[in-house]
Amino acid sequence: MKEFIFHDGDLPSTYTYGFEVAVFNRHKHLKLQSGYGWISFFILNPKRKTIEAHIHFHLRDHVAQSPLKSPFGSFEISEEISAKMLYDFILFIHEKLREAHVAKILIKTPPELYNPSTSGLVHTFLLNEGYHVSRAELTSIIHVEMDFENLIHARKARKLKQSQTDKFKFSQLHHEDYQLVYQFILQCRYKKQMKLSMTQDDLENTILTFPDEYLLFGVFYKNDL
Repeated sequence: MKEFIFHDGDLPSTYTYGFEVAVFNRHKHLKLQSGYGWISFFILNPKRKTIEAHIHFHLRDHVAQSPLKSPFGSFEISEEISAKMLYDFILFIHEKLREAHVAKILIKTPPELYNPSTSGLVHTFLLNEGYHVSRAELTSIIHVEMDFENLIHARKARKLKQSQTDKFKFSQLHHEDYQLVYQFILQCRYKKQMKLSMTQDDLENTILTFPDEYLLFGVFYKNDL
């Protein structure tokens, strides 16, 4: 039996993941993006019955997209997979997508800090296979620290203390308050002539599907958010 095998299509129910899967690549989230049109690719370890890599594409009009509607999709790979196997996996996917008459492939990768050990390899191999960067986005990542007030700039610390003196109140909100949060963000975007990527119904369905993954917070002055 081979140590690893490439697999496309539905995942065998007896397999479990050998790494933590990002919420946007989980089966339930894929179904939120679209109930049909998906094709998935996996690297499996038959001996351990584990999934060691995956990527999911939505097919429409001869275009394969990863993701369809979420911040990112792309490859997720365990540390068990070598560089050569990753490259062969990409070639395997290309062949299967050609068989499905795909003419264009779009992949939105996560911020590099999400997968620091593999993101560089993925980018290099994709560029070598003729991909190009169609859109580059800035990323802001905040490390959660316990001693926040002593870490921030003195000017920001003074503003924080002033807000507490002025009786601004910070609190975690219940999931049932999603409408309040959505409408607030919508008004802020409207003032800047910007659009939201999710509808209110999309937000509700996502929160109900992943209640432990989506946390709502607000800062209030008296009763106003």
